[in-house]
Amino acid sequence: MRVGIEIGGTFTDLVAVLPDGTLETWKVPSTPAAPAEAARDAIVEWRGSAAGIETLVHGSTVATNAVIERKGARTCLLVTRGHRDVLEIQRHDKSDIFNLRYEKPVPIVRREAVFEIEERLDAAGQVVTPLNIDDDLLAKVKSFVESGGRSVALCLLHAYVNPEHERALAKAVASVAPQASLSLSSVVNPEQREYERASTTVLSAYLRPIVDRYVSAFEQQMRQHGFAGEVQVMQSSGGTIPIAAAREQSVRVVLSGPAAGVVGAAHMAALSGYEDLVTLDMGGTSADVCLVRGGQPSLSFESRVDGLPIRVPTFDIEVVGAGGGSIAWIDRAGLLQVGPESAGASPGPCCYGRGGTLPTTTDANVLLGLLRPKRFFGGRMELKTDLAAAAVSDLADKLGLSMLDCAEGIRRIADANMIETIRLVSVARGHDPRDFALLAFGGAGGLHACDLAADLGIKTVLVPEHQGVLSALGLLVSDLTVDLVRSRLHPLDESAIAIIAAMVSELADEAKAELSRYSVASEGVAIEASLDLRYVGQASELNLPLGRPTPLSGGSAGLIDRFHKDYRQRYGHSFPAKPVELVSVRLRARRRTPPLQLPPKTPSGKPSADTERIYHAGQWRDAQFLWRPELGDGFTADGPVIVEDLHGTTFVPPGWSMRVDRFGMLTIERRP
Repeated sequence: MRVGIEIGGTFTDLVAVLPDGTLETWKVPSTPAAPAEAARDAIVEWRGSAAGIETLVHGSTVATNAVIERKGARTCLLVTRGHRDVLEIQRHDKSDIFNLRYEKPVPIVRREAVFEIEERLDAAGQVVTPLNIDDDLLAKVKSFVESGGRSVALCLLHAYVNPEHERALAKAVASVAPQASLSLSSVVNPEQREYERASTTVLSAYLRPIVDRYVSAFEQQMRQHGFAGEVQVMQSSGGTIPIAAAREQSVRVVLSGPAAGVVGAAHMAALSGYEDLVTLDMGGTSADVCLVRGGQPSLSFESRVDGLPIRVPTFDIEVVGAGGGSIAWIDRAGLLQVGPESAGASPGPCCYGRGGTLPTTTDANVLLGLLRPKRFFGGRMELKTDLAAAAVSDLADKLGLSMLDCAEGIRRIADANMIETIRLVSVARGHDPRDFALLAFGGAGGLHACDLAADLGIKTVLVPEHQGVLSALGLLVSDLTVDLVRSRLHPLDESAIAIIAAMVSELADEAKAELSRYSVASEGVAIEASLDLRYVGQASELNLPLGRPTPLSGGSAGLIDRFHKDYRQRYGHSFPAKPVELVSVRLRARRRTPPLQLPPKTPSGKPSADTERIYHAGQWRDAQFLWRPELGDGFTADGPVIVEDLHGTTFVPPGWSMRVDRFGMLTIERRP
C-alpha cells in the first residue's frame, strides 16, 4: 500500500493506493502551527493507524513558509576575500521596474555574519591564491555557533569548477564547530553565477535544520502510529527523494506541494488522451499554474522565494494569491481587490464559522449559490450563509453595490488574477493558450475553470476525479529522482561533442552512486540529459533536452539547429549567424514508479439530481446539481450544472456541455 500526504495552507490531503489497485482519499483541516499533526490526523481519521503502509510520500510548504516568514536557522556565510557583499549587492535588475521605492530583497544572512577567507581560484579552477585557514576565521565561526548559530554556508569563488578549497575549509570548520550544519556550494549548486550560487547555498543552510526537524517529527508521528515502511519527500522538480536526502538537500523541497499537483494533473490527463495542458491548482490560499507540453511539465532551473533566487530544478509554476480563502478588500483608489492575503485554515472564510470576519472568494461563491452549505466537504462541514452575507454586505455597502453584485465582482476579480497568471506561463513563453486544454483541480479549481477558459479562448476544460486531493495523488505517481548539473563554458562546435559525452557519463556515474548511498538500486533507472545553451555574449540560456537514443549523433550542427528553433519558439526570433556556446550539462536519473491502474468507471445510469437557483452573469438561473460519484462512463449534461463531490465542486456554465469518460474525467466543452 502506498500513501501520499500533501499539507496545504488550508487542508491536508491523503490518497492511498490499496493492494487491489483501488484508491481511497481523505481530507482534514491543516494545522499551521504544527503541520505534522494534520498528517497524523489524516491517518488516524482515515483508518486508525499507519500499519500496513509500505511507502509514504509527503509534500509540504514548510520550507517555503520558513523562508517567507524568516523562521529558518541562524546562518553564517564564508566567502573568498573581497566578496563579502555578494548577498547585499545581488543583481542590478529590478523585479518591479516602475516602482520608484523598490528595494532589493533582504538577504537571509546579514553582512555581519559573512566572513572572508584568504584564497582564490580562477575561472578554470586553477589556484591563484592558496587557501589560508587562519585561526581568526575559525574563532569567528566557533563564536557564531556558540552564540546560537546553527548553520554554516560555504561559497568560494569558482568552487563549482574546483571544490578542493571548499572541502578543506569545511573540514576545518567541522573540527571547531562539530555541531554546526554545513552546506557547500560545490555540492548544493555547482554552477556559475556567484550571487545565485551563494543565495542557493545560504537558503539550503538556512532551511536544513528546519526541514530536518520537520521531517523527523513527521516520520516520528507516523512511526508512533504503526508505520514501518519507507518515507519519501517530494522535490520542487516533480520527483521524490528519500527522507535522508531531503534532510541533506532541503532547498530542493521548497516548492514540493505545487509540483505534486502538476504531476498528478499530467498523469490523469494522459489517461484520458490529453498531453498539452495548462494546469490550474486553486486551493484555499493560492492558485498555481503550469504549462504541460507533450505530457511533460515545463521545467525552470531558477525560481524565487520571497524575491531570493534558488538555482535548483523546479517546475515552471506561477503562483497568484487567488485561492478560495483570498480576502476581498478596497484599495486606496476605492477599487475592489481580491488577495493576495488569505484567511488560510484558521480562521478561514467567514462561512466556515471559525471566527473569520473578512469576505473571501469562498464566501462569494456561497452567496451566488455555487456552493451549497449542507453539501460542502461532502456534507462533513456545514457552511454559514448568514456569516458570509454579513461580511460581503459590509463590503458591498462601502462600494455602493448590491450584495450579489459585490459577490460576483469578487469572483470576477479573482478570475482576472488567474487569467493573467495563465498568460504568464503561455503567451509570455511563446505559446497560444487556445492550443491547450485547461485542467483544473484543487477544491476550487473546477468552480472557476470554465469562466477562465471563456476569456482565454480555451475550448476544453478537464476536471479529474479526486480533483480536491490531486496533489496527494501526484505524490504517488512521481518517480524517485536525482538531479545533477555541471557548468562548463565552451563553444558549441565539434570539439564540444566529446566534452558533453564525457560529462554525461560522469554525471550518470555520480547519480548512480547517490542512489546507492540511499539504498536505491540503479537497475531500471532512466537517465535523461540536457544542455544549457546560449548565444555568445548573452547572460541567460535556454535548456535543450538531448533526447534518446543517440542524442549526439547529429553532431554540433544538429544541436545548434535545434537551439535556433527553440529560441525562435520562445522569443519569436533567432540569430542563426551568431555562435552558440555550452554553459552547463544537466542530468536527471529517475527510478520509474508504476502508473496507477485505475478501475474503469461503469457505464452511467440515471443519477439523482436537484434543481436550485444560482446567480451568474448578473441574473438568477435554474441549475442542476449532481453528485459526482453517481456519474458513470458516458454521462453527459448541458450547463448550467453544478457537480459536487467529497473534495471539490465543478461549475458548468450555460453554453458549455460536459461528459464523463471511463477514468472519471469531466470533459467540458463549449457548445457551438
